[in-house]
Amino acid sequence: MKIKRLCPAKINWYLNIVAKRSDGYHEIDTLMVPVKLYDRITVNKRNADKTGVLFSCNDLNLPIDENNTIIKTVKLMEEYTGRQFDLDIYLEKAIPYGAGLGGGSSNAEAVLSAIDELLSLKIELTKKHEILSMVGADAPFFLYQRAAICKGTGTEVYPIDFPTEQELVIIIIVPDIEVNTRWAYSLIEKNALTLSIGHAKNFVPGGIPSGGLSSVERYNFFEHLVFPHYPILSDVRGFMVGNGAIASGMSGSGSAIFATFEDRELAENIVGACKVEYPLARVFVTEPELDSKLSSI
Repeated sequence: MKIKRLCPAKINWYLNIVAKRSDGYHEIDTLMVPVKLYDRITVNKRNADKTGVLFSCNDLNLPIDENNTIIKTVKLMEEYTGRQFDLDIYLEKAIPYGAGLGGGSSNAEAVLSAIDELLSLKIELTKKHEILSMVGADAPFFLYQRAAICKGTGTEVYPIDFPTEQELVIIIIVPDIEVNTRWAYSLIEKNALTLSIGHAKNFVPGGIPSGGLSSVERYNFFEHLVFPHYPILSDVRGFMVGNGAIASGMSGSGSAIFATFEDRELAENIVGACKVEYPLARVFVTEPELDSKLSSI
């Protein structure tokens, strides 16, 4: 028996850093939206003569050691259940990493849910949330399979539903650079920035406007920190807005830039222009995953 799972990417439509905690971490306020750009995970029971977990991936550049979120999740699950798993895990990677799209965290949720189903562990939702919180701050978000307001370090998740009648096309452009998240956070202290000045807005769970995603303010605190170091990111955002995007900005701490369009034909035409203007970038055309449940495969 094998279980296959989709692992969606995410974008941060709104991301503000609101405070620094006594433990060194930062409090955030963000609106995250899953999008239809997927990694795929397959989990299979190993033959009786094979023990332990064998993890492989189609991307040979992706580390598959203990720093990988999939391995971290498996070890945490083994500790919680008190048993050793004998599994083959295969990851088909499509989401760029080091881009602020949450691929590693999405992988963690998918492998947790797949193992839970495959081995009939029946782990409660609250425990799954706890395990994923130990893997990554945005990992619990993927457990709820819908757009959500996330607070605290990102582990406080408040799922929401958006109107789906408006078609919204999203282009994601990932330049040939990676932005280290810890480095991006370190820029806050290095620049002696006062948090939330001019942007003290906080989302209230359930308080999202009824006009759909495009009616919500787009903002990312990290842009004014990261863009001076990577001017191409600012250039990409300007290029998208100049070519008709309703909104455009960075996801997470980068390096992915997303842009939204209501006209699919216009968006598809812009893709060609993006590939000419930024030949080393990876370009994806997708849309929000606003259904209440994502499909397994």
